[in-house]
Amino acid sequence: MEHDSSLSDSELVTAGDYEQLIARYEPAVNKYARQYATNVSYIDDFKQAARIAIWEKASQYDPQRGVSFKTYIISHIKYALLKERADICSGGTCNSSVYIRKKLDPIMELTDRHMDRHAVEIGGLPNDFEKHDEVQYFLNKLKDRDHNIVKDYYFENTTYAQLGTRYGISKQRIGQIIKKGLEIMEKYA
Repeated sequence: MEHDSSLSDSELVTAGDYEQLIARYEPAVNKYARQYATNVSYIDDFKQAARIAIWEKASQYDPQRGVSFKTYIISHIKYALLKERADICSGGTCNSSVYIRKKLDPIMELTDRHMDRHAVEIGGLPNDFEKHDEVQYFLNKLKDRDHNIVKDYYFENTTYAQLGTRYGISKQRIGQIIKKGLEIMEKYA
């Protein structure tokens, strides 16, 4: 099948040419698969998860929301790769626990709401927001120590006890910091 590279992403979505979209975003698939893979032997699995995300999410794209297809699909690729990492790690093949995906849900929900709100308010996301992980936007709203604690808890799968030892505070205080951090990030979603 010959692809027409002159069509925009939105036109490809409308035409239902998801194969062309996958081909167009293959460089992003490769980049993020390498970035998110926990082990080199899983890169092909991560690439496939990213391609499936493009295929599944392209049909749900709504250009009327004001978000570029690129921003929309990259965020879904990253989320699919986070879920893939959680699935692989839940099998005990990396340093992670079975509940890592569930742990990420509050942060990913904040990200989705934030993207939706900005699409409506300003007719699209700012360029610098497109260039950085959406989650980093929220983490940057926290104080340095709280930022590091929340990041380590959610993305490094560090336990309360490990964080308490690292920062010289109790596990209970770590829990309070994480809860408060999510509340602060919620204000920006």
